[in-house]
Amino acid sequence: MSAPAHQAALAGVLLLLAPVAASDEIRRTNGGLIEDVEILEENLTTVSYKSGRIERSISADEVLTITYSSKPKAIDAADTAFAEGDYITALETYDDFVAGFLEGRSQRKKWSPGYAAWMAVEVQMALGDLPGAVKAGTRIVERLPDSRFVPQAYIARANAYLWQGMADEAQASLQPFRKLIEERGLSRRWDLECQLALLQTESTISGVQKRDALALLQGEAGSAHPTVRNRARVSEGESYLEESEGLRDDAGTRLELVGKARAIFEQILADFNADEETLAGAYTGLGSCMFMEAMRDPRVPDPELLRSALHCFLRVTVLYKDQARYLPKAIYSAGLCFDVLDEKLRAGRMYRFVLREFPGNQWSERADKKLNPGG
Repeated sequence: MSAPAHQAALAGVLLLLAPVAASDEIRRTNGGLIEDVEILEENLTTVSYKSGRIERSISADEVLTITYSSKPKAIDAADTAFAEGDYITALETYDDFVAGFLEGRSQRKKWSPGYAAWMAVEVQMALGDLPGAVKAGTRIVERLPDSRFVPQAYIARANAYLWQGMADEAQASLQPFRKLIEERGLSRRWDLECQLALLQTESTISGVQKRDALALLQGEAGSAHPTVRNRARVSEGESYLEESEGLRDDAGTRLELVGKARAIFEQILADFNADEETLAGAYTGLGSCMFMEAMRDPRVPDPELLRSALHCFLRVTVLYKDQARYLPKAIYSAGLCFDVLDEKLRAGRMYRFVLREFPGNQWSERADKKLNPGG
């Protein structure tokens, strides 16, 4: 082989061995992916990125999630702590990063302060610290008003109020969001998200009336906004389950409602075009449906259905362990399944975990009664 040919071959080998540059990834609300890009900047309306040498942009409302490959060291450390379940360290690191930015410390990654502020909300939710989630959401709304995460912060804050039993505060907290949508001309997605949040936090309607409103909203969302549609579907399925709870003396009607709920949750999971909270809700709901069907005759539980329900609940504990709205119920319900299957040791572990990690939660109260039936 001649020297030039040898050099060319060696260059080719070295090129193959060279490290491949990491890249960011945008997951769109329609299920599509934009891969091999570098996120440049994000704001309330637009996400700009570089694809090769070309700069492009996408409307922020079309973005479901972004996976960042190159992060500031502090955020990388916080993300690692969060993934490992060290929520306190993660929260402190995110908060310090945001505080530094708000005090005037510039960041090379322009998207990083908004991301860190939003992750602080996520951590507070994972910790079950709902007042903390309200505070973290308010920080985004008030101190980072042009962040891509502002709409999500409004919704998260309303949910945090609602899960504390503060429905009026939840409703009131969404009014500035409605105003923002009108004043900034935000997209139809955020208008629908706000409508759904207002409907979910409205304490005066339930049952058929609520499901009719949810069905109307699903129709408006259509195929253009599948993530909103599927979130509304979860609420519809949960409405059927809530109604079935009050019909313990009417087994036929109760199981009919459970069947309707199950069909909805299965549709969501077949579509799978949803955020993690929606998927956690769908798996938890499906597990609840299967458990109720398995206990059609409590004297002769269906072990196969119980195992299927258990699989749904455990899936939430593994894949969606940051979803504080559903995690306590999923763990408690897994305990119930183990209980009925006469696996008392495993059931006890589940009950104790809920009691220890979610004090004051309704599911920890139920777990306490299971562990201390005479207490």
